[in-house]
This record gives sequence, C-alpha cells and structure tokens, in this order.
Amino acid sequence: MKKAFFILITALLAACASPEKPGENILTEDQMVDILLDIHTKEALVKTQNFPNDSAKAIYRRLEQDVFKKHDISRKQYEESYGFYLRNVKLLDGIYARLVDSLSLREGKGKVKVKD
Repeated sequence: MKKAFFILITALLAACASPEKPGENILTEDQMVDILLDIHTKEALVKTQNFPNDSAKAIYRRLEQDVFKKHDISRKQYEESYGFYLRNVKLLDGIYARLVDSLSLREGKGKVKVKD
C-alpha cells in the first residue's frame, strides 16, 4: 500500500513539474507550426489521391523530405522536436491551436494548396 501511494505521489509531482526546457536542437513553436502546416497539407494531398497503400507511403515520405529540405532541418531534428512537444502537452496544444487557425484562414481564403 505504501509503495502504491509513493508511486501515485511521485506521478502527481512529476505532472505538476515545470515544463522541460527545449534543448539547442529543438525547433521553436513558430517553426513547428510552419513545418506541421506543410506536413499536414502534403499528407492530405496524398490521402486524396487514393494511391495504393505502399505507393502512398513512398510518395508521402518523399514529400515529407521536401518539407524538411524547405525548412532546412533533418528528420532527426523534427522527430526530436516533436518528441519534446509531446512531452510538453500544453505547448503542443498551443502549436496545434495555431495550426488549426492557419488552416482555417487558408481554407476561408480558398488558398489551401501545396507549397513547394
């Protein structure tokens, strides 16, 4: 019983701890919004084409690499940054709120298109 109580208290304290500080290699929130906007747009493009599953994955990977190249980042940097924001949910919520706003603005202006 004491062990379960200790684990519960430790988990609660960890949940209340201040957010982790981003490392040197972590993309800023602004960068993540821009990158995720491009990534989700490319993903939607592939999904609407009804490619066979294997082809869709290959095409998406290529388009994703184009996004990384456009933003001058590596897959590793993107994955590390996304992992950081997953561990800091409040920050990730803010990023996705801005992302939804940006997509809504594009849609409202009829400018939802794939950028190169």
